[in-house]
Amino acid sequence: MMDSVPAFDNLIHYTKNIKAAQLAEKRKKFDQYPSFIQAGLFLFEKFENVRKQELFPRLLSFDILKNDGNLLFGENKYEEASQKYEEVI
Repeated sequence: MMDSVPAFDNLIHYTKNIKAAQLAEKRKKFDQYPSFIQAGLFLFEKFENVRKQELFPRLLSFDILKNDGNLLFGENKYEEASQKYEEVI
């Protein structure tokens, strides 16, 4: 049983290095985006498919979110409206 502990430790170390390399590649791509995009859209995983769309469908999606924010603002729900506006940015 003692022999399996170093093998397991090596496996964990190896998988950690693979994951770190994968994340480093994603980080390089992320760092190329303007800071307002990094701080907004990329925080919301639910918009991943929207980010992959062509420009016009993306603009429509953002317009819907903006209108949702406007409705919330009109209902004096300022914090929720602010969150919608952040999603648009």
